[in-house]
Amino acid sequence: KKGRLQRYDSILRPNISLEWDDKKKGVVSKREQIGLARRQLIPFVEHDTYRHSSLADIVSVPKEIFDLNSLSDVLSYEVWQSHLSDEERNMLLRFLPKHLNHDSILQALLGGDNFHFGNPFMKWCVSSSLCLGKLHPDSVVHEDQSRKALRKSYFTNLHKYHHNMIGKLQLWKEEWADSRNAEGEFVQNI
Repeated sequence: KKGRLQRYDSILRPNISLEWDDKKKGVVSKREQIGLARRQLIPFVEHDTYRHSSLADIVSVPKEIFDLNSLSDVLSYEVWQSHLSDEERNMLLRFLPKHLNHDSILQALLGGDNFHFGNPFMKWCVSSSLCLGKLHPDSVVHEDQSRKALRKSYFTNLHKYHHNMIGKLQLWKEEWADSRNAEGEFVQNI
């Protein structure tokens, strides 16, 4: 949407649409939304302050999208050329590497060509990540929280490892100092 394009030049603020759950006991995010993770967009968007939200933006998509087996017919190079305005194309081109031929990259990306270790477009639109709900805002937030918990656990274990190593080195230092007799000669420890 043209009105939303200017928003990417400022700080991203996700707007989640909510609805009642099946039992009418709680509020949940609508199913027809996909979330864009901040960690994936931060290299491409200028930002002023650090945000604690793991979501950069929420995009509503038509429910019919979830019924498709693949988005490759909807998102193609022909659609890029014929249905997007210049402003929309320029906004999306910011997410591609600079100083490269954007036309050939887009044809390869939207055509499904392999980029060394796969095609991110194909993973997103052809694989089941969209249809299985892996891009739903709640799933994106849960994945980010899991990633942060794993990172914290890793650094906690690394800190314990280093602390134990320092303790052992200090113990060896004390044993080394105790293994000398008064004249400075070494005593063999058995």
